[in-house]
Amino acid sequence: MNPIYSVIIPAFNEEGTVASLLAAVRGVMDGLGAPYEIVFVDDHSEDGTLAAAQGFAASHPGMLLLHLKRRSGKSGALQVGFDAARGQVFLTLDADFQNDPADFPRLIEKMKD
Repeated sequence: MNPIYSVIIPAFNEEGTVASLLAAVRGVMDGLGAPYEIVFVDDHSEDGTLAAAQGFAASHPGMLLLHLKRRSGKSGALQVGFDAARGQVFLTLDADFQNDPADFPRLIEKMKD
């Protein structure tokens, strides 16, 4: 099944927030009742960000996990995510909880207006 929504998350050295962020995203997106995917782009992190994302992905099939071989910056990592995403609507988040995934339902409603 093709996703309606693609949640694209670029990350660099965010080991401490990955598991809680991904759990929050899944909780919000599951509540929408529409097909979605999570596209997590590790921007060549130097800490345990990739391992934390891999641990989450292992128990949550359907998550697309991309690891960049060299640092690309946020814009570059987002572009990689956009290129890989299959959804009709792209939603983006910073991996450090700078944005709250709980805002997605309101954002989606605004898009429908």
